[in-house]
Amino acid sequence: MRAGKLDRTIVIERRTDDVGDGGKVEAIWTQHATRRAEVLEDTASASADGAGEVTRATLRLRLRFMSDLAFDDRVFLDGVSYEIAAIAEIGRRKATEIELVRIGDARP
Repeated sequence: MRAGKLDRTIVIERRTDDVGDGGKVEAIWTQHATRRAEVLEDTASASADGAGEVTRATLRLRLRFMSDLAFDDRVFLDGVSYEIAAIAEIGRRKATEIELVRIGDARP
């Protein structure tokens, strides 16, 4: 993997649950890692369902291998939050490719 292709900075956040006053469980997101990544694909599509029109933005990124990346984590890129939909190891611990999904307005 060439370092010159890793031209974006992403922040990976990890969720922890905290029991607040009255036993209410609240999700707390903490910064887990900051990495450089390459954007492989950035697509958006619109579809209609029973609730109306939904825009689905999909983003594929490649970054240096990360063994502790989980589906419960989320990724921030350019101020936008994405959920992790797929994680794939490229080569033997050489790189990690992730597919991210944002549901809602897909405009940049």
